[in-house]
Amino acid sequence: MEGQLLILNDTFQVEERQPGRYCYRCVFPKPPPADTVLTCGEGGIFGPVVGVMGVLMATAALKMLIRGKSSSSLLSDSTFGFPPKQPAMLLYSAVSEPMFRNVRIKGRRDNCPSCSTGATITRESLMNGTMDYAAFCGLKEPIRTLEDHERMRPLEYRRMIKRLTPQQRKNIVILDVRPRTEYDLGHIEDSINWPIQDIAKSSRNEAASSENPSPNPHPPPQQSIDWDKIDVPPNARCAFMICRRGNDSQLAATMLKRRRADFDYIVEIRGGLEAWRRDVDPTFPDY
Repeated sequence: MEGQLLILNDTFQVEERQPGRYCYRCVFPKPPPADTVLTCGEGGIFGPVVGVMGVLMATAALKMLIRGKSSSSLLSDSTFGFPPKQPAMLLYSAVSEPMFRNVRIKGRRDNCPSCSTGATITRESLMNGTMDYAAFCGLKEPIRTLEDHERMRPLEYRRMIKRLTPQQRKNIVILDVRPRTEYDLGHIEDSINWPIQDIAKSSRNEAASSENPSPNPHPPPQQSIDWDKIDVPPNARCAFMICRRGNDSQLAATMLKRRRADFDYIVEIRGGLEAWRRDVDPTFPDY
């Protein structure tokens, strides 16, 4: 029901230190915990709000283009509603009165890791893959909800699969918990797409229909197995979880562990498909 409008890195502000040249990280230097961020599928989208924000964005873009191509005083910042000295953010709420309001923001931060003169997050580091994703998102460390024996590196998974007999493979399923659109871009052979939001919804529905509606918040630990040395236990139902970078797959694995023993073993593939591309299959799509 809400939207925000910011003009970031305003390239028409010629001088680098003018208030318009600030980035998203200047305004929001501390991101929320990764496991609290909802996707559009989880949080929902209210169509009219998207339409309103789209029109506002198009209007702001046109004003910037007109202002940037004209030297006339009639097309100054004040004429088109751009405060030249104080950056601001437009807030829109479909359920508030008034629906629109402006809030002032500090603008550019001298110590911003993304756009200051001493920036540590650079275009080069993002393009060549040397940037640590956890650090880029402002996380002190990646999500970790599973024990070491509940996680497996991509190369270990590949070696294990090659050792298995066709009968053993029948008891194994690899669950790709990315959204369907990402799954369609590329996926591991024989994997099944089960988006994490669907797993969460299924878990909630099961809990609501159960005589004991509260899922076990502390499921008993599964047996520790050295997957690099021991094959899949006979008749054991095993689920291997994977996502893009290894965060959602851990959360999804934790959800499945709280259910009524869908699987005997639930293992997350560490580092996700980015690690798979790096360590196993360099031809896997990078998006």
